[in-house]
Amino acid sequence: MAKLVEEAGEASHASAADLPGELADVLEVLRALTATAGMSWEQLLELVDDKRSRSGGWEKRIFLESVE
Repeated sequence: MAKLVEEAGEASHASAADLPGELADVLEVLRALTATAGMSWEQLLELVDDKRSRSGGWEKRIFLESVE
């Protein structure tokens, strides 16, 4: 997980020109973590779709900060 945090941090500070490469690094770490967890990439994507249908997605970049 530390590698994912590292790569996400690099992506968050990347210039527009460097962002695609940094996002590719994040994706590669996610693929490795998925395999380590015993899941296929397809299983992970199915889980993503299920969660999006229940909780909404990130397309509009709106997120919940807290619940009272």
